[in-house]
Amino acid sequence: AQGAENGGYAFAQQPRAVSNRKKFRDPALVDDRLAVNIMWDRRVVRGNTYAAQVLPATAVPDPVSMQKDAEQRKLAEIKKRQRVRQVARPNTPDAVAGRRHMDVQTENFLEEISDRPAELDQDTQTDAFMDRPPSPLYIPKKTGVDRETQIYEGDLFDFDYEVEPILQVVV
Repeated sequence: AQGAENGGYAFAQQPRAVSNRKKFRDPALVDDRLAVNIMWDRRVVRGNTYAAQVLPATAVPDPVSMQKDAEQRKLAEIKKRQRVRQVARPNTPDAVAGRRHMDVQTENFLEEISDRPAELDQDTQTDAFMDRPPSPLYIPKKTGVDRETQIYEGDLFDFDYEVEPILQVVV
């Protein structure tokens, strides 16, 4: 029963039994011959599906009749080609004495036909290359901050004065 209780919507239905439907196919009814390879399964539609030919799963064509039909089609096509070759171009009569047949260009634009293409000699001269200037010495970029200190002569070390006591001991 459907109804509105306290301004809201409520739905209730009487309980019923679930339908007694089979969940799986009966393995005895399945034909295993047709499901061996999907490439040979006639139920699989290949190519254009707009003009699909629906065949029942049990319709299996006879391979002998298919082979005969293919041979007949092949023979008919060969005969048709032979007929077309015979009718396609009539033979021209032989040339009159003292004359001969020649191929003539009938296109809108004529072109000269020759055995050898035209040959031309062309000369070129390149500019002399200038020697490349020597690469500058690699000097790495300085890092850090430079500081300097002024030291005058004699501030750090006076050789004669510092060496005199060592010489007295050695000599």
